[in-house]
Parts: sequence; C-alpha cells; structure tokens
Amino acid sequence: MMIMTFLIAILLAVLPNSLMAAGTPPSPAERPNILWILVEDIGCDMACYGNKVVHTPNLDRLAAEGAMYTSAFTIASVCSPSRAGFMTGLYANQVYSQNMRIRPPW
Repeated sequence: MMIMTFLIAILLAVLPNSLMAAGTPPSPAERPNILWILVEDIGCDMACYGNKVVHTPNLDRLAAEGAMYTSAFTIASVCSPSRAGFMTGLYANQVYSQNMRIRPPW
C-alpha cells in the first residue's frame, strides 16, 4: 500500500509538467534557472565552505554566482531516508525508509 502511495506521489509531481506541455510553454524568462546538485556523504568538504585541502573550483564558482546553503535541516542523518523525505515530503517512518529500504516492516 505504501509503495502505491509513493508511486502516486511521484506521478503527481510529474503530472503538472505534462499538463503544461499541452498548453503554451513558458518563455525562457519565465522559467526558473535551477541546478540542484545532490551528492552523498560529502558534508562541507568543499573550498567554498572553508576546506583548505579540497579543491573544488567549479562548485566554488557556482556557490559564488548562485545560492549556497549555510544552514540546512533534514529528517534523517543518512542518505536514503533523507532522500525519501524530500522526494515525498513525508517522514522516513511514514514511507518505511528509516532502515534504508522502502518497504513495510515485517
């Protein structure tokens, strides 16, 4: 049941784009220019966050020219439950991903 809810949530996230494609597409000036970089286990190990050992010139330039998070919060401290949280808007235990898997407990 929860997997079906998860799939419906993904479908609803994609559906508005499909409906918009049927109408007049927005001009490039109306569309937001968003680049979302998602990585695992990187922490603040980038020069733009003050690390003097790691060299990340391209990410540093993106941070300087765009937005850089200096304070962020997550529902979980590990990757899979955290990703499930921002993909669904639910807590990890609501979609059974708190144990790094998306399935109901036995």
